[in-house]
Amino acid sequence: MLRNARLGGFTGLLRAVNPRARAIEQVAGHPSVSALPYVPEPAVLAVPAPAVPQVAEECGQVGVRALLVLASFDDDDALLDAVMAGAAGYVLKQIKGADLIRAIRTVAAGQPMLDPATTARLMHSLRGPEAPAGEDACLAVLSEREGALLASARPTGRHPSRPLTRWRRSRRAEVLPGRP
Repeated sequence: MLRNARLGGFTGLLRAVNPRARAIEQVAGHPSVSALPYVPEPAVLAVPAPAVPQVAEECGQVGVRALLVLASFDDDDALLDAVMAGAAGYVLKQIKGADLIRAIRTVAAGQPMLDPATTARLMHSLRGPEAPAGEDACLAVLSEREGALLASARPTGRHPSRPLTRWRRSRRAEVLPGRP
């Protein structure tokens, strides 16, 4: 991550937090977030997923206001845990230099930053099977029988067509394209 930040053109201060290393990629190391000489904004976490809540808590205790989590793999539970721990950003460690810098700047500016592929998959899993959007969503709930009734519904002039009213349509053609 440190190498990617430098390759991406990052020129700001970098500090590494690792209890077992004095330096990583020629960047000064510190045993904990509280041992840093300044409060990082944002803090970029490249720790195993189970450690994210604990490290995020430590970041909060020293006054860090923005967190970006670098994840080793695409995992919905890890993403949700990171967001619940306070992360404003979640990207995969395979992110390239310039994209990493963009993610860091986005989170530092107070904006959310989620890995696009992870976000798309998560949204799909939350929404379930592909659902129509907008007004067509009303029609997706029709049973086979309701569809058949709607197709045969003919207003009599005295009573409005109840199925059409139910789905806020004025004409059958709006509901069943291709049918007169």
